Amino acid sequence: MGTGTRSSEEANTTFIVIDDDPLNNKICGMFIRKILPDAEIETFLDPLLGIAHILALSSVPQSVKKILFLDINMPGTDGWQVLDAIKSTFTETNLPVLIYMLSSSVNPQDSQKARDPFITGYIEKPLSVAKLKAII
Repeated sequence: MGTGTRSSEEANTTFIVIDDDPLNNKICGMFIRKILPDAEIETFLDPLLGIAHILALSSVPQSVKKILFLDINMPGTDGWQVLDAIKSTFTETNLPVLIYMLSSSVNPQDSQKARDPFITGYIEKPLSVAKLKAII
């Protein structure tokens, strides 16, 4: 593998984590750095700030691959409400991020609901190197 290939992949990937749990955000960042040390990581403890960030992506040219890890269970605005806000602005074809629902939920309805066409995948917490490698 040439040195430019991996570096280019890393530089062209941004991870966005929306989760109210700072420890989970740190874990996600740690595993992302293990696989893609140069990837950009943006974390949001407040889902409303995360929504605003994603909605702002509509005005930015999409030359960078963006992956969103979205927690389902958060107080106030949960992951499903974040998803609804994204769906109200974007279509499946102009969605600026790949959405992975990230949850510790054992509710089978959550994994069923995650079969939405806007959602790329459903990942059970915690994120791991193996789970991350499977989606990259």
